[in-house]
Amino acid sequence: MCDVRNRSLIRLDAVLLCVLLAVPALAQTTVQEIEIRGDFNRVAESLIRSTLGLETGVELSQENVQEAVRALQGLHVFSDIQIYADESESGNGVKVIVVVREHPTLEGVRFKGNKEIKEKDMKEAVGLVSGQVVAPKDVARGRQRILELYGDKGYLRAEVEGQLFDNESGTVFLQYDIDEGDKIKIAAINVIGTDAISSGKIHKQMETKPKRWWRKGEFKADTYQEDKERILAFYRSEGYQQATILRDSIYYDDSRRRLFIDVEIEEGQQFFVGDVSWEGNELFSVADLERQLKVSHGDVFKASSPELAYLAKSAYYERGYLDTEIIPHETIRGDSIDVAFQIFEGEPWRIRRVDFTGNVKTQEKVLRREVALRPGDVFKSSQLQESQRRLYMLGYFKDVQFQQHATPSIDDEKFIDLSFNVEEQRTGAASMGAGYSDRDKLVGTLGLQIPNFRGKGQNLDFNWEFGTRREQFLIGFTEPWLFDTPTSFSFRVYTLNQQYLNSFDFHRNSVSVRVGRRLKRPAFSSISLGYELRDERYSDFVSGYDESSSSFTPRTTSSIELVFRRDTRDLPDFPTTGSVISYTPEVASSFIAGDVDFHRHELNLNVYRPSFWKFVLSVESKFAIIDGFSNWDDANISFWDRFTPGGVDWWDGQVRGYPDASLGPRDARGQNIGGRSMMTINVEYRFPITERQVVGLLFADAGNAWKDVDGFDPTDLKRSIGIGFRVLTPMLGMIGFDFGYGFDRRSIDGQRPGLTTHFQFGPRFF
Repeated sequence: MCDVRNRSLIRLDAVLLCVLLAVPALAQTTVQEIEIRGDFNRVAESLIRSTLGLETGVELSQENVQEAVRALQGLHVFSDIQIYADESESGNGVKVIVVVREHPTLEGVRFKGNKEIKEKDMKEAVGLVSGQVVAPKDVARGRQRILELYGDKGYLRAEVEGQLFDNESGTVFLQYDIDEGDKIKIAAINVIGTDAISSGKIHKQMETKPKRWWRKGEFKADTYQEDKERILAFYRSEGYQQATILRDSIYYDDSRRRLFIDVEIEEGQQFFVGDVSWEGNELFSVADLERQLKVSHGDVFKASSPELAYLAKSAYYERGYLDTEIIPHETIRGDSIDVAFQIFEGEPWRIRRVDFTGNVKTQEKVLRREVALRPGDVFKSSQLQESQRRLYMLGYFKDVQFQQHATPSIDDEKFIDLSFNVEEQRTGAASMGAGYSDRDKLVGTLGLQIPNFRGKGQNLDFNWEFGTRREQFLIGFTEPWLFDTPTSFSFRVYTLNQQYLNSFDFHRNSVSVRVGRRLKRPAFSSISLGYELRDERYSDFVSGYDESSSSFTPRTTSSIELVFRRDTRDLPDFPTTGSVISYTPEVASSFIAGDVDFHRHELNLNVYRPSFWKFVLSVESKFAIIDGFSNWDDANISFWDRFTPGGVDWWDGQVRGYPDASLGPRDARGQNIGGRSMMTINVEYRFPITERQVVGLLFADAGNAWKDVDGFDPTDLKRSIGIGFRVLTPMLGMIGFDFGYGFDRRSIDGQRPGLTTHFQFGPRFF
């Protein structure tokens, strides 16, 4: 009799040798009987017999014994396999006895010593669940996955040991004992083999950095692998298409606390664009396709030929040719690469249907009217991107994603289904609270702001602000799609009683109505025409103000205002790309219920450009003039209609580092009388602290106002720099906090240049 044990350490050869030594001692080697013994609860005996592959009447041989053992091993449930071959009771053959023992059943997994990684994350990585059998290889695999988790976080010295503990119920607990060790810090990264490109430029491509006093210098395996791809991509962008990383080494010093990385690069030869040829293009001319590539003969070969092919494909995608294939063939000729493009144009695809998901509150028609593509239209990738931008610009959604689904062809026409998935965000609420600004101090607020009223995209505003210096009431309504056309209609009733900078009291009542239209040409544009009737009164002047000035006489203003606006921003709040251009001419006339005649012009130019990481450069500027139709009109322009920029004044333009409404011409008593021309420029470098909610910024402001239109002087600007942040809240709107240093403070009020703090929160209506 022969005993064969298979415990993953016993080689299969030993199993076969032992069986074959036993078999010749028997009279016959025909299997007469098979008996299954052992400890098996989870596996049925019938499964063991069927898996074994041995049947009565079969000659016992090396091959079928080998297959039997391997088949039982393949079930991955046995920790011990014993095979006996003995003479049968009848003496006419052999009796095969198979004794098996199952791996233990897992009761649970627990961890000891972990601080930096949550137990939930480790359980998910290990992938073992209660009730399954657990083998030594499962324990080892779980250990390796835990080490990988620690390696990704920079704990390369972590040690993990797995042990099985018997439970009273016959099951086992798996416990991993963890010694996290110290986090490895990168001491140096050595780049070897760089001749054409300096090692400093290579280091700039890497997110993995050595430790310095301003950074931790932690090692993350995933980030390092991405760094190597970034290095090669940078070389390709410089024309070194054959650059490779020959080797990279990661090693420690004797303390095993300082990590060193060596990266050896073979740069290869720099290549230039050679001859470019096209075959199979019928829809576009060669000149059109070459313009799409944006490269010329002799340029550095910065993009790979597949990347160039993708650029050419984008022209076809814009025409709806979604199945166009462009196959590039490269030919190296000296230091030039000739590229021949073989084009298979295919057929244009059309839109079959457009669906929406995720809009719980917002009605589907509000989304559908913002989508530029309609069923039956030829697919255009630019219109798909524009549709996504329009949905974002509504301000109702936190996220907007789209999917494209090809559908079966109908009558040889190819169709595609579009599906937009939106995630709604809180867009309005009844509010009761308080606001604060440098000008108005503490102000209480009762309001109802619903930007998406009844889910129809309508805007409803009700606001009452009250405080010691300011009382304001506003009610307004906007229908953005009147009669289901891209025509907007709005009206607003507004009253304001304000103590203006401890100088006088100002009272204003107004009512306005406006009609607008979205334009097809130029794209991203709209135009609106509004009429406003307003009444203004000044009272309770403090000493030092010339209350007899014609600028402070009571008056009624009747004006018509035209607004042209082109907006290509990607987001309504904290945009990262795009621009806003608006021009607003206004004419006030005494022919219809008014007392004054003037024309006012305001031009706003705002540009937003992404920088490295998620930094955004914002340049916002405002230019405005107001002029009467006669000298008498000029002298009688209301103080409120004149320009007094400064501080965080959003009415006339902000120039932080100076008090609110402090910039502009002054009279003999030193009081700001307001200008009839003005200019402000705000340059900000913004960076997200919390995505689309908290933004930090570095800023530089400049601005001023001048007494007359002819006195407009862009070289005479008051300058400032500073830092700040913005927080967008559903209840209070935008919260702002800035530190501004005004360089020209002495010329304003005689104060020494220094830091001025600006703080404001609360919704603004003006």
